[in-house]
Amino acid sequence: MNCLALADKITVVYHGYKQHCKSAGALFDNYLLFVGERKGYKNFWNFIKAMVPLLNKYKDLKIVCTGNPFSREELEQLNQIKLIDRVIQKSVSDSELASLYRYALAFVYPSIYEGFGIPILEAFQNDCPVCLSKASCFPEIAENAAVYFDPSDLDSITEAVRKVIENKYLADDLRDAGRIRLKDFSIDLMVKNTCEVYNKYAF
Repeated sequence: MNCLALADKITVVYHGYKQHCKSAGALFDNYLLFVGERKGYKNFWNFIKAMVPLLNKYKDLKIVCTGNPFSREELEQLNQIKLIDRVIQKSVSDSELASLYRYALAFVYPSIYEGFGIPILEAFQNDCPVCLSKASCFPEIAENAAVYFDPSDLDSITEAVRKVIENKYLADDLRDAGRIRLKDFSIDLMVKNTCEVYNKYAF
């Protein structure tokens, strides 16, 4: 079977997403948010290195990371680049995670590859401006509701984040675009599209 014939048999149904908890109050001030694991394709250390110019410029700026506590090796690396007090790890509940999105200056997702990217929708749900790798499925998921960067280029990452945190109007535009884009990932739409696929091939 050739690729064109196979493509005719494929229907894309996006994940539905709905947040079921309210955000807590603000946990930190003036921070960028990184969510999830930090190994390999997550591209965490390129992100950290790219943020050094901004952390040097803005002395009250922090990076807050969810996920597992930092390993000894990670703490040693942060200490070597003198960021041990500026990069914070926090294990959070669902409501605290929602709060971290809501009050962040930006959510930064530097991964080289993801299967989907639920954190993008979490950020949209909580009115958080989004900076994304121009890679994998991210442009398809976020469309115009994010500022994109080359995940292998430190200057590109720095510039994308700088644009968002220094331009209130851009940040507000991203929040608006995120709310609009989130409508394409509703639970109702996912159910409707899934049922249409079953009905199409049921008989």
